[in-house]
Amino acid sequence: MANDSEDLPGSDPLPAYRPPTFADYLDEQRCLWWNAAGSRWVEISYEAFIRARGTWWIEKMGGEAEGETLTRCGTGDHRFVICMMDDTRTQCVYFHAHRYVLDGKGMIDHFPTTLSKDEDEEYKRLDMKRCTAKQQPELDSEEQARFERLADQQWEVTRLPPDLLIALKRDIPWGTDPGDHPRGGFWGAYQHHNKAVENLAARFGVST
Repeated sequence: MANDSEDLPGSDPLPAYRPPTFADYLDEQRCLWWNAAGSRWVEISYEAFIRARGTWWIEKMGGEAEGETLTRCGTGDHRFVICMMDDTRTQCVYFHAHRYVLDGKGMIDHFPTTLSKDEDEEYKRLDMKRCTAKQQPELDSEEQARFERLADQQWEVTRLPPDLLIALKRDIPWGTDPGDHPRGGFWGAYQHHNKAVENLAARFGVST
């Protein structure tokens, strides 16, 4: 079938699809770490963050398994925010919070969970199936519903408390243009993490 654009005078053909490279991921996303000792969000290497998630993750994204991890963060329970940048790379249009327990090598040992052992194993099995599927749909309707329920319960532990949200607004080193992100832009994500953040922020005397 011919490209429809060939029939339109002066039109340019659509560019061929190119799968994202590891450099694309590093260019489009930024990583912030909650420095509890300094009570502030600090930008750290997104590549190190991916590598700390394990060999499977960084190789899946096309990166090198050897290199910097999250040793600078220290061991224990840590929070991170991944910021999705706009085309100009000057505005954060969406963010996603993460929470992990790091080991002495700066690698993710595990993440805090409210799931039972059986639920956790099922969540990981469905997540791996979803991530490694070669074609759509990755999960059938029953599996998808089950995965979403477990995911909601699992990721509840990553929800940022009000003081960290307020600090995120204060410390984020880029603009926060809401943009047209399908999940509601930066402020949509901000309020998703705590729908009562406006009222809670008032208790800290901070305007949101």
